[in-house]
Amino acid sequence: MRLDSELKQRDSQLAFMETEFRVARESAAKLDADLKQARERLSGKDQELRTVTQLAESRASDLEAYKGKISIYENESRAAVEEHARLTDELRLMDAAKTAAEASVSERFREIEQLTMVLINREQELERVDGERRGASEKLRRQLSATNDQITKLKGQLLETSKQTAKIMRHLAVEEAEKLQLKSLVSEKVVELKQCEDRLAEITGSIFWRIMKPLRAAKRLFSSGGQPVSSDLNTIRGSGWFDADWYLKRNQDVARSGIDPAEHYLNHGAAEGRDPGPEFDAKFYLATYADVAASKINPLLHYMHHGKAEGRSVRANGAK
Repeated sequence: MRLDSELKQRDSQLAFMETEFRVARESAAKLDADLKQARERLSGKDQELRTVTQLAESRASDLEAYKGKISIYENESRAAVEEHARLTDELRLMDAAKTAAEASVSERFREIEQLTMVLINREQELERVDGERRGASEKLRRQLSATNDQITKLKGQLLETSKQTAKIMRHLAVEEAEKLQLKSLVSEKVVELKQCEDRLAEITGSIFWRIMKPLRAAKRLFSSGGQPVSSDLNTIRGSGWFDADWYLKRNQDVARSGIDPAEHYLNHGAAEGRDPGPEFDAKFYLATYADVAASKINPLLHYMHHGKAEGRSVRANGAK
């Protein structure tokens, strides 16, 4: 804006100097015409000549003054033209800079618009995330409240469990004491059993025992209410549950005595709580079926005569 104003002022000065230059030229032309007329009249009129001469001199002086002014105006005009050219160049450079600045401003405005859109999107995303965070916080608060309730409940259960555990521990202590007593009693019974086995081995190995063997066989033949024992032996041997080899390995006293394992199980083993084979749990059978235990019947014979048909189990895993 300042350069435009200076250019307009310079243009006005230049127009004014050009006007004065034109006026001076016109004046010089008029003076030249007057001087010519004066010189033509000089031959006839001295007075007029002198007057004209004076006038011509005066006009010449004025002309010289005007010429000086014209020279000054010409110099100023050239300087003004040069200044105008310089200002025009500066204005052109400023226009180029203005155009570049406007382009840069436009680019900045586009960047600002893009950044504004990014900012709006970010604000929307932040609002969404904040909403999700508030929802998650509320959910976590509810979960925490529920967890605290569960913790309180579990603490109550833990207290009750601790009480029950203490009670169980006391009961276990009592049972452990009883277990120790039973172990001591079992140890005593084992010693007694060993003594009995040794005594039985002495008896079965004696001559009297071998002599009385036919009599014992006759007695077993008509035991069990007059029913031949051989029938029960056949039932035991053919049951599929009695394993003679296993029975002898399991009961070394029977193996040492030389007694038939099936006969031993029929006459002694069942009453002593021994198992006829690895798949038949006599203790389980008697503990499960109280009627069998109360009847004092051989568990394997009961199973073969009645239990199998009744669908009773011979082991804890449900084998029948």
